[in-house]
Formats: sequence, C-alpha cells, structure tokens
Amino acid sequence: MAEPTNHSPNQNTLFNDVKNAVPVYKMPMNEIKPGMITAENIFSHQSSNKTPIIDQVTLLTAEKIARLIDSGIVKIMIEAPPSVKHYFKKEWRRIHSESSNTRLKTTKKLPRKNFTSKPSAPLKAPQSVFQNYTTLLIVNMASMRQTLRDMLLQLKTKSVDVATDGHSATEKLSTRKYDMVVCDFNLGSDKKNAQHVFEEAKFHHHLGPSAIFVIITGENANDISKNFMNDLPDDIIEKPFTKEILKVRLQKIIQRKSCLIPVDQALKDNNSEKALDICDKLVQQHPRNAYEIIKAKTAIYMHNKDFENARKHFEKILTIRDDVLWAKFGLGRIHFQEKNYALTNDLFQDITQQDPNFLPGFDWLAKTLEKLGFSDKAQEIAEYVVKTAPNAMHRQKNLGDIAHKNEDYEMATKSYKNAVKIGKFSIFKDISTYSGLAKSLSKTDVPTAALSVARDIRKVFRNDTHANFESYTTESIVYSDAGHEADAIKSIGMATNELTLLGADISSREIFDLAEANFVAGNNEEGLRLVTENIANFCDDTEIIHTAESIFKQFDVEKEGAIIISDVKQEIADLNNQGTSFFNDGNIEKALDLFRSSVEKMPQNKTMNGNYAQSLILFMQKNGTTEKQLYECKQILIRLNKIDPYYKKYKSLLKLYQQLLTQPVSQ
Repeated sequence: MAEPTNHSPNQNTLFNDVKNAVPVYKMPMNEIKPGMITAENIFSHQSSNKTPIIDQVTLLTAEKIARLIDSGIVKIMIEAPPSVKHYFKKEWRRIHSESSNTRLKTTKKLPRKNFTSKPSAPLKAPQSVFQNYTTLLIVNMASMRQTLRDMLLQLKTKSVDVATDGHSATEKLSTRKYDMVVCDFNLGSDKKNAQHVFEEAKFHHHLGPSAIFVIITGENANDISKNFMNDLPDDIIEKPFTKEILKVRLQKIIQRKSCLIPVDQALKDNNSEKALDICDKLVQQHPRNAYEIIKAKTAIYMHNKDFENARKHFEKILTIRDDVLWAKFGLGRIHFQEKNYALTNDLFQDITQQDPNFLPGFDWLAKTLEKLGFSDKAQEIAEYVVKTAPNAMHRQKNLGDIAHKNEDYEMATKSYKNAVKIGKFSIFKDISTYSGLAKSLSKTDVPTAALSVARDIRKVFRNDTHANFESYTTESIVYSDAGHEADAIKSIGMATNELTLLGADISSREIFDLAEANFVAGNNEEGLRLVTENIANFCDDTEIIHTAESIFKQFDVEKEGAIIISDVKQEIADLNNQGTSFFNDGNIEKALDLFRSSVEKMPQNKTMNGNYAQSLILFMQKNGTTEKQLYECKQILIRLNKIDPYYKKYKSLLKLYQQLLTQPVSQ
C-alpha cells in the first residue's frame, strides 16, 4: 500500500508505527455508517501480505479513526496486537490533548431535552446480509460446533440449526429448505463426510440454485476439491479461520448467488417455466452475475432433460467466449449422452489442455476414449486421475470398469475395492461395483472372496430386486469359474426368478449379465435367447449391437449371432412398414393394435413405443378421450422417456398428450 500524503508528523508517526504491525485499511468517510466498521475490520490480520478487508479510496487517518471512536461507530480494538493497541491509544490521547482548534469536542453539553416535542424516531439497527439466511451447521466436535454457531449468530443469520453427523444432516436437508449449509469435512471415522452430504443433497435437489454450501476443513482445500465429480461446493475454507474471514468468504458467495432466490422459489413451486423466465430477467438486471444465472438456467434444462435448449445456451456462451470451462464441460456431457463421441473427444481434449487441474475433464475423456475403442489410452488416463485424486468413488469405479474390459484383473480388483470402501456412505454407491469386484476376484483365482462379495450385494442393497438379480447372476459366474456347475445352474434359476419380478424394469446390462452367466454355465440356447431379446429391444442402439457381437465372439457363436441380428432387424422393419401402411390407409385402430402387441413383445424398443404413443394419440384425437386411454398414453410416455431421454419425438408427443388433457373426457 502506498504511503499517504498530506499527513502531519503525528499522523505519519501513527501510520508508520501501525503499518508494520497490521494493514491499514482505506474507506471513504461518506460511506461509513453506524455499525459498519469494527476493530476487527480495521485491524484483523497480523500479516501485511493479507488482502485488506476494506479497500476503497481514502486512507482512514488517525484523526478520522479517533472521530469515529468518539461517535460510537468504531469500537476500541479488542483483537488487535498489543503493540498496535499501544500506538493507537497513545495517538488517540494525543489528539484529544491538542488545542481546541484541532481537538475533537467530546465533552460538549447537550441541550436540555424538550419533553413536549415529539420524540425523534429511534435509529434502526443496521441490516445484515445474512439476516434472511436459514443456516444448517454440520460439525461433529462439540467445541468446534459451538464456536462456529456463535460466529454464525454474530453474523445475524436468521437461524442456525445444528447436525452432529452426516446422517442427521441429510435428514434435516430432506425436511427443510436451507439457504446456507456450513459443513465440516470430517464428521467422524467410518461415517458420512461433507462430500457425501453435499452429493446426496444435490442428487435429491435439496439445494436450490441460490443455496450456499461451504465446507470447512483442516486438510488441503485443493486436495478435497479434486475428489468431486461434476458439482463443486461454493467454497472450501481451511482451518483455522476468524469470524471475519468466514464473513468475507460468505459475503462473496451471497453477492454472486443471492439474485437467484426468486428462481429457487419458482422451482420450489414446481414451476420450471417461471424459473426460466426469471433467469432471463435476472440476466438483464444483474449483468455482472450473468454467467452464474445462465449456469442455473442450463441446470434447469438439464434437470428437465431439455438437452436441446441446454446445448443452445452452452453453444451461445462459447460463441461469445470460447474459454468458459463450465460451458464446454456441459456441452461435452450432452454430446456424450447423445453418443456423439467424436465431438465429445474434441471438447474434453480441449478442456484438459486448457486446465490440466480440472480433473473431471480427464474423467470424461477416459470414458469417451473407452467408447471410441481406445481402451489402453483410456486406462492410462483413468490411472492418472486416480493417482492424482484417489478418494473419489466414481473415479475408482471408472478405472475398475476399464481395467476389467482390458482384462487387467489385478488393477480392476484394486480399483473396485477402493470404490467399495470410499463409497460406503455415498448416494452413488453402485451394485455393479460389487459385481465387478466379485468377477475380477474370480478371474484372479480367489473364488471364496469373490463369492463373499457376490453375496454381500444382497446384504448391502437390502430389499432391492435389481440387487438380488445381480447377486445371483454374479454368483453363477463365480461358481462356473470355480467348476461348480450345479451351483451355477441353481444361481441362474434364482436370478431368473428375480427377472420375472422385475418385468419391463430391466436394463440391457442386466440382460447381458444373465446371458453371460448362461453361456459360462454352458447353456448356450438360453444365452442366445436373452441376447436376441436385448437386440429386439435396443436394435437402434449401436452400442448394444456391438456388445451383443462381442458376447457372440467370446462364446464362439458368431455365425448364429450374425443371423439373429439380421433377422431381428428385418422383423422390426416389417412391423414398422405394416404400421405405416395402416396409417396411410386411415386405419388408425389397426395400427394401434399392431404397435400395442409389438410393445408387449419388445417393451423397451423406443421406436415401437413411440409409434404406439403416436397411434394412441391419433386415435383419441379422432374418437375422443377416456380416462383409461389417457392413463395408458401417460405410461407409454414415461417409459419412452426412461428408455431414451434424448428421443427426438418425445417432446412433440408430450405436447400432443398435454393438449388432449384439456379436452372433455368421455365416459
């Protein structure tokens, strides 16, 4: 800080003495208001390399400080170093002992109060930027919890609720909307930590766009931030810190996000259209926060699976500035979901070159390269990010998947074990991580451990039919690898029973897993039937076809597999042609019957489901609606959106369905 000019010798004495101990802060006198400045603001750091809390225009000279103290605006320093207190008080006394021309009048008699006149209005207490913020404090250590609670109350937050562990914190977040969460990273050994709490709150949408989530930690903040995948907390503050540091850090976040409070309210009312309109108005009203507002808007689009509008906004931002990392990242994720892997690769390559410290870019680059068939390079990148930030469950899981595909079973086993350990309390804990670990252990000739992990799936994911199915399927493969054919067949039978319970709620991966179990057990006929079923349901998905071809090759049935793929594709093409013919002839009822029966055979075929919905909507437009038909149409659209959120006809079909809801319903 440059030394001030036009100071008297006495003023310079104070300045020179004080500046070596702490920073001297600057502020225009006309901006000073009651309660605005305290000793903690003026002298809060003992190191001159700290950024000043107040950094405005005019130096706060000794006379001005003394005048502020006399007026009651500034309090005597409590936290300043002793040497500074000494110099400050000494200079203050000197100013008061000067001649009447320069001395501040502090003993002037007040005029007698006129009790007959109307009393003046009392001074209003200064408002705090935190006064409307409901706060959740999550700390397991009692002393630290009390200290932080006192700090937050002194900041005049609206309320401070307390949680002592991650479990009670997630419960509170699920029952009340908080404006601000302050969470210690470590919440006890073998318990949820702040990352688990944050990710679960984001997953369940308990934190709105304007909500603040801050992590405090005794560890390195940068190391912790690297373990997050897509969403990051608003700040990570390293201990120890003062109330003033906490205040300033929170104020910066509030300044950035407080304009989004109306968006929160609209989303709370389940009115996403209104929330989007508010975002458009806020961009005009708060141009400095435009990026934060547009980020919130694209997040709404992504949540609503309106990827077309999300993409437009990302692309528009990148047209203006091509170095906005979060826009590139969002656009890359959309391309990945749409299986445009070449475009995805270009974007994530660019992101990793632009910011080598942005590890999520490497995570998605590894996934993309694996999809493009560059499995060795994908594993190399996945190993790099795991080495850089090993405490991320999703990262360990991703490396395990790639290594298992590359038949590097030792690396797969190591990574899956780490993922299971790290993800014990995570909302993203995944059944396939356990099955992957069991299969990798089986391939490394550790059948007892593999079988134990396969059975653990049923214990960890209790009362979950998908978990039971995966557990028995994995058991069968482990038994087959160990040469226990009778036990393998028995486990397949148990898995088939669970498959019946799942009905149409079964994924292509689960079908392939059961098919693999049958092939391993020597039951090729059932294996071929299951793969054929998957092909019929997902014949438009090139990845599913490639997986089917890989399984056929693995179990030496390539010739039979090629015939199956060709026959299934031809059958579906014939059905579509027949249905189109019915439409052209105006026979909508026949088309409806055809596609309804086709969906019964192929419940997850998106083309058949789309045609089924379209024919039912046309039928209702022509003949009127009934409650039964509207419900039937709704279920088709729900299933269609679940099968493929990116299905191009979905939005137009949904709009037609919503128009039907406005019409009178026939009895």
